[in-house]
Amino acid sequence: MITTIYHAKTHLSELLHAAEEGDDIIIQRGKKGPMFKIVPVEPPPLRTMEPLPEWKINTQYTDEDLLMPEWEEDET
Repeated sequence: MITTIYHAKTHLSELLHAAEEGDDIIIQRGKKGPMFKIVPVEPPPLRTMEPLPEWKINTQYTDEDLLMPEWEEDET
């Protein structure tokens, strides 16, 4: 659905409900002006045990690193 700014201002609630249901809502400024699309934003996920993607990039390890002891033991 393509609508004007005036219509969007007066019917914003209805347009937001339509966007939530999956309709494409496009607001156009004038007859030949720029167009803007209303899309719902996905809510952030609830807490997860996965690290953030930027942490994964900066942290690298191998399986051997996990299995190595933190200190050397003396065999006496």
